[in-house]
Amino acid sequence: MKKIFASGGVLLFMFSFPLLALSIDTHSTAPLTKSGQSQMAAQPVTQAKPAPLSINPAALCMNNAKPMELTVEKSSKVDNKTYFATIRAALDYADSHKACGVSLSIDNGEYPEPLNINRATSLIAKKTAVSHKSPTISGSIHNLKGYRLFLENINIMNAQDVGLEQNGGELQMSNVQVAHTKARPDFAMSGMGVRLTGGVRASVGSLKLWDNGSTALFVSDAGTKMKVFDLTLWDNKAHPFAVAQTIKNKGGAVLQGLAAVDVVNGALLLVEDYSIKNCEFAGLVVRKGGRVHLKTGAVENTKAVGKAGSERYGGSNLMVVELGRMELKNFSTRKAEGAGLLAWGGYMKAATGEVRGNGIGFSGHQPPAKTYDIVKCVTGNDIRYYENSSNLDTEYQALPCMPGDALCIGVAACPGVAWE
Repeated sequence: MKKIFASGGVLLFMFSFPLLALSIDTHSTAPLTKSGQSQMAAQPVTQAKPAPLSINPAALCMNNAKPMELTVEKSSKVDNKTYFATIRAALDYADSHKACGVSLSIDNGEYPEPLNINRATSLIAKKTAVSHKSPTISGSIHNLKGYRLFLENINIMNAQDVGLEQNGGELQMSNVQVAHTKARPDFAMSGMGVRLTGGVRASVGSLKLWDNGSTALFVSDAGTKMKVFDLTLWDNKAHPFAVAQTIKNKGGAVLQGLAAVDVVNGALLLVEDYSIKNCEFAGLVVRKGGRVHLKTGAVENTKAVGKAGSERYGGSNLMVVELGRMELKNFSTRKAEGAGLLAWGGYMKAATGEVRGNGIGFSGHQPPAKTYDIVKCVTGNDIRYYENSSNLDTEYQALPCMPGDALCIGVAACPGVAWE
C-alpha cells in the first residue's frame, strides 16, 4: 500500500494492476450413349424446378441508394406517410416498410421515448431549429447490432442507465449533448453517458457530456476507435457502488464506473481540443491495454472520493494503469486533489504542457518495462511543473538495459500512441 500525502489530507493510491443470395438447383439426368452402340430409345429427361430466388435483404441494403426521408413535427396531429408526431412513430413506419435506411428531420422539442436502432439511421435537427433548443430525446438510444448511426444537433437527456450505447458499426456525431444520465445504485455500468464497444468506428465533432451518474464516456474492446474534435466533459460523478467498493477494498484496481472517461481493453481514443473538469476520482483513465492520444486541452479539478475525515482515493486528472498507454501534446493538468499525472503499471508520454497546482504533479510507479524511463517521459524541458504541493512522487530509478535481457528487446524508451 502506497500512501501519498498532499495538501488537504491523505490520499491513497493503490492499483493491482482485462449482392444477392441466389439458390437454384440445376441437377438433371439425360440418356447415356456409348460410341459404336446402336442408338437407344429416347429416355425422358427430368430436371428439377429451380428453387425460388432467395434474396438477403441485408445484402441489398449494403449497397442501397437513398434512405427513406421522414419528418418529425411536434405539431403533427396525425401520423402519415411523411410527417410524424414522434420519433418512434417515424422509425416504426420505416420498419413496417422494411426500409434499408431512414433519415429523420426532427423539430425542436422534447421527445420522451427511448429508441432502438434497427437499420441505418440519421437523426438530424431541422435546419430551422435553434441551437440551444435542439431536439431533446429523454431516454436511451440503443444500437446493439452496429447499424450506421448519425446524430446532428441532438440532445440526449435524463436517460436511465445509458444515454447512447452502440456495439460495433459506424457512428458519426456532430454537436451532440448527453447529460443527466441516471444510475441505479447497485449497478456500476449504469449512469453512463456514451458507451462504445465491439469495434465501433466513431467520428465526432463537438460532444458535450455533463452531470452523468457514472462514466460519461466508456470506450472498450479491440477494434473500437473513436476520434473526437472538441470534447467538453464537466461535473461527472463516480458511481456510488464503485466508490463504496473502492473504500471497502482500501484502494485496489480501478473499477468500472469510477472515471469520467474510461478507455479499456485495447480500445483507441483520439481527442483534439478538450476540457475535462470538476469530475470525481479520475478525469480520464486508460487501462488494460487501452490507448489514448490527447491534443490541446486541459483537465482540472478532479476530486478524490471517500468519507469525510478518512482516507480518500483517486483524485487524479489523468491516469494510466494496467498496461494502458497515453500520449499528451499541448496539455494542461491543474488543481487535481490527488495527482495531475499518474502512471502506475502503464505508459505515459508527454510534450509541451503544464502541470500546475495539483496535490502531486506526477506520481509514477511500477513501470511495465525496464527501458521505460517513467520520469523522463513526462518531465521534458517543454513541460512546466509549478505550484504543486509536490512535483514528483516515485521510487523509480532508471536502469540501463543489459545485453541479452529479453524484457528489454524492442521496447521503446517512451512508447507513445500514434495519431491515426
